[in-house]
Amino acid sequence: MITLENIRLVDPQGLWDKLCTFDEQLRDAVFETEDYKIDIDRNKIRDVVITGMGGAIIGGELIRAMCLECGHLPVHVNKSYSLPSFVNDRTLVIAVSQSGNTEETLSSFEEAGARGAQRVIITTGGILADMASEQQIPVILLPKSRITRAALAYSFTALWRVFQHLEVFQPGNDELNGAADFLEEQIEILSGLEENIAIEMAADLKSTLPIIYSGDGLMAPVALRWKTQFHENAKVLAYCSHIPEMNHNEIEGWELTAHLMGKLSVIILQDDSDHMRVRHRMDVTAQLIEPHSLTLKRVHSIGENVVQRVLFMILMGDFISFYLAILSEVDPLPIEKIELLKRRLNEIDV
Repeated sequence: MITLENIRLVDPQGLWDKLCTFDEQLRDAVFETEDYKIDIDRNKIRDVVITGMGGAIIGGELIRAMCLECGHLPVHVNKSYSLPSFVNDRTLVIAVSQSGNTEETLSSFEEAGARGAQRVIITTGGILADMASEQQIPVILLPKSRITRAALAYSFTALWRVFQHLEVFQPGNDELNGAADFLEEQIEILSGLEENIAIEMAADLKSTLPIIYSGDGLMAPVALRWKTQFHENAKVLAYCSHIPEMNHNEIEGWELTAHLMGKLSVIILQDDSDHMRVRHRMDVTAQLIEPHSLTLKRVHSIGENVVQRVLFMILMGDFISFYLAILSEVDPLPIEKIELLKRRLNEIDV
């Protein structure tokens, strides 16, 4: 059983409080960004590249998936030092970095300038903010003192504003504020420490390798977010893949898993936008792999629109990964291996 005292003991730096105030963060982000003016020539733009890494780019992954449903511009998410070859003066490149110093993002963003692309920056400061000031690049400033994986409300809203300017999303604040109201209700449920489905799922996942499956549409970036939150919050390996593609190869990999029995857990993320045939494939896939897994759970999105459904599912994964950390008695906030990696890279002069 998880108690508030237990949470405070294992999570002394307060990731819990950030989870429980996601709705407030979203309202704050809406308020802080509603008067931003994005000085770009949208009539010239033919495609968009959102470049960034880690938790900072999750908002970009969500926006890209939403644009597959309703957008008129191709949107590409870039996670590399360099840019795709198609980037040119008709491309909008949006750099997202919490610190403003992410080396891969800086490299690709400078390349965007060399290719003549229009550029927008979303950051708290650092080198990117300096570039914005020196080169008069539009910038949306995020609040400081936020860990990246707990700042999604801000980075997502900032990207939403850019895509409102591009006339991909409707103007105004109604969808975002409506999502905040909806999430406030869901947080009350997910933060309750009795009869909580998120705690029950975390308990089922303990000491296993979580494998997350979803369709290849709206839930694909959600599955990625779940995976990375298991990594960073719960300090466990996790894996995600998508249906129908995994039906054409990966499903065969479940054949010789006798030595892993009791060590694999499966979560299937579902949404109303999933193709009918994908829903059937999920049913059959579950039947085929459930005998090889310790537990198989399905999680279906809820909400009145795409924004509510996607953010609810993000929140669900965040809470489950947090509760898994508490049950495993591991502080969810430190990311020691990531920081060690950065220090060692800084020692290499290239």
